[in-house]
Amino acid sequence: MGEVGPVQWSLKDFIKSPSCFMSIEIRFATVSDAENISAIGRQTFFETFALENTKENMEKHLAEYYAPEKMKEELEDQLNVFILAYYKEEFVGYAKLNENPKEESAELHNPIELERIYSINKMIGMGIGKKLIETCFTIAKEKNKKEIWLGVGEHNYRAQKFYAQWGFERYGDHIFKVGDDPQKDWLMKKSI
Repeated sequence: MGEVGPVQWSLKDFIKSPSCFMSIEIRFATVSDAENISAIGRQTFFETFALENTKENMEKHLAEYYAPEKMKEELEDQLNVFILAYYKEEFVGYAKLNENPKEESAELHNPIELERIYSINKMIGMGIGKKLIETCFTIAKEKNKKEIWLGVGEHNYRAQKFYAQWGFERYGDHIFKVGDDPQKDWLMKKSI
């Protein structure tokens, strides 16, 4: 793909893997993917959290974090890496790694944040998350990161279980606002 930040990528632009009798393709995102990332981000966040939040808080959160302009800004930041998952040429999920320093990772050794990993509902359990997280681990290793960390909602049990299965352990909490509602996230980390 070329150079991103100080690391020369050795991953191919597309990574193919059979999983559950299907072929999942992974590629790096570009700025031209902003609208598609925005759409799938809004869809998956809404499907996962709408029942736990007011309509007003959901609308405010989605407008603030998943607007195409916001995605474009994030894609242009050299400290972010987005990878996209495709199944039969359909965009079915994405992950975002973030190297920007944050208070939550100040005590960690050379960390990178797994800020988002999303799969559309109809593809959950089909290997999308597995392929995305494996690719995130590879990227983190290539960037010589020592730890990968994330925040996950305290009531998002399915995601907590997924991360625990990949070796993440809880190391704290932080507040994650959805609209005007402060909610508790677990902080989880894993050595790379």
